[in-house]
Amino acid sequence: MNVENPLDVDAIRDLLAGSRAARDLRYLPEIDSTNRVAAEIPDGEWQDGTAIFTDHQTSGRGRRGRSWASAPRRSILVSVLFSVPPGTAPHELLFVAALSVSDALVEAGVPARLKWPNDVHAAGGKLAGILSEFSQGAGSKRVVLGIGINVNVPPDELAPLEDASSVLAETGKLASREKVAANLLFHLDMWYRGLTREPDRVFEEWVSRLDTIGTQVDVSEAAGTWSGTAVSVMRDGGLVVDKPGGERRIVYAADVSIRSTGGLQAP
Repeated sequence: MNVENPLDVDAIRDLLAGSRAARDLRYLPEIDSTNRVAAEIPDGEWQDGTAIFTDHQTSGRGRRGRSWASAPRRSILVSVLFSVPPGTAPHELLFVAALSVSDALVEAGVPARLKWPNDVHAAGGKLAGILSEFSQGAGSKRVVLGIGINVNVPPDELAPLEDASSVLAETGKLASREKVAANLLFHLDMWYRGLTREPDRVFEEWVSRLDTIGTQVDVSEAAGTWSGTAVSVMRDGGLVVDKPGGERRIVYAADVSIRSTGGLQAP
């Protein structure tokens, strides 16, 4: 397996043969941001599951405007378009993305778990990040799910990055990026269809995979940083945190950053 080869989108299509997830796959060798490209596709020229892949982003973005750096040709970098199903909210597509990334990583041999609100972790650190962006046009509501997964990034290249890992670092083996990408798209399609039919089940499954619940966290917001215990999560995505003095706060990903600082809270 040559890790320097560009992503083979035709191979992804072949792996997904007969699946709805292979309907509209696009590839750009290098781009500033796949999310930007996806967001600018005119209405009528995309469908649920349209995916924009690249091998290198020059201006990749993460949550709260942070940059997302990735090793060229060693990661999965993709933005996937979905309409917002009736009766659901745009942020619920984030649940779909997180579950799908987690499933694809498990199939690559990594026991991945979720960290509120949108990170995917394993024992060695963060393997993937997700950026969900909502826009409303004249005739549609769309969500762009930007997903970055560290696949064949060697441990020595991860060393300068805080709390970062990769499929290679976790398993000791190179993985087929095409297979990881195909599994990701398959699960995105599956969980998206689940959201259209059983949104409660999708939310409950997302909550069940969150390692943040029951742990000590530091919450950084505009007014300063404080600590507490993450006790639950709201349907709207808000994290419920109990402060030591008994005050209960609900915090949202758009307003704060969270850092887990310890293990499970003792009963």
